Amino acid sequence: MLLHLTPRFYLCYSDVHVDIIDMSIPELGLILKGNKDVVLRTPYPSKRYKVVCRKKGRKAINGIFIETDKGLNDFTVVTRWAVNGDISVHKIHYHIIDSDYDAVTEYIMMWSGFFGTPYNSRTKEPKWIPAEDQPRMVTLLKDSESKRDESIYNVVDGEGIVRERTEYIDVPTVERERLATPFWGNKRLPAIEDSFSADVLDYALTLKPNNFSEFGVYAVPLRDWIREIKNDCEFDTRFLLILDEIKKKSQFFFSNTNDLINKAKSFSSTYTECSDDDKSGIDSLLTQPVFHVFIDDEKDQ
Repeated sequence: MLLHLTPRFYLCYSDVHVDIIDMSIPELGLILKGNKDVVLRTPYPSKRYKVVCRKKGRKAINGIFIETDKGLNDFTVVTRWAVNGDISVHKIHYHIIDSDYDAVTEYIMMWSGFFGTPYNSRTKEPKWIPAEDQPRMVTLLKDSESKRDESIYNVVDGEGIVRERTEYIDVPTVERERLATPFWGNKRLPAIEDSFSADVLDYALTLKPNNFSEFGVYAVPLRDWIREIKNDCEFDTRFLLILDEIKKKSQFFFSNTNDLINKAKSFSSTYTECSDDDKSGIDSLLTQPVFHVFIDDEKDQ
């Protein structure tokens, strides 16, 4: 499968310095180092967008290609940025919603239909502005508003700088030719010969939607979820203890996914000590359906 990724920083301030530290994809065992494997360039008319591309030549290329040995349904991209000397982390969880073609791009403009080409629209949204949905890292919360804000969680420091930003996004497949065969719509995309190569690995902590994802995947503050559970009904005390242990390491979870199970495995000693039978019951609680929840972003403590 051909992946086209465009990690980007939307920089609005002349007194803020940004550079790429690295980007990694655990499902591929891939780590690309800043200023060694990849660099930041400005391929768009708006020079506020700093986009990662392969370190080759001087042309500003829009993103990178990664050729994998087989297809995948879900993957994670973690980009670390140096922002005024401190680290800011942008994590994006991607869910591929179909298997029609063998390529994927996160550059939402490329999902459009292109007049005079065989490439039809890959989105079902009738009124749709790609720039509003495009994943990006920002300096301050006010720098970017997205129609997907409910699927984004931000942690800011004492100065209001976003230090952690986590997103979930559904992406369609596209024709490989749409990305790899030159035409007027993809002039700034990488050349296919500049692709990185990677093998798909069995990564246990990949975030995946569950059977309730039709209700929406939202970033839900754990404090609110725990309070709601305590108010509405009674649960096994171990379940609440597990949630409290998770909350010490992560302030939120993505609803209607396996996120809470992954975090229980990573952060809860109570969960790891449970028998397999007990885990089965707890897993059903950790993956129960969650409907729309309003969230506020957290300040880093």
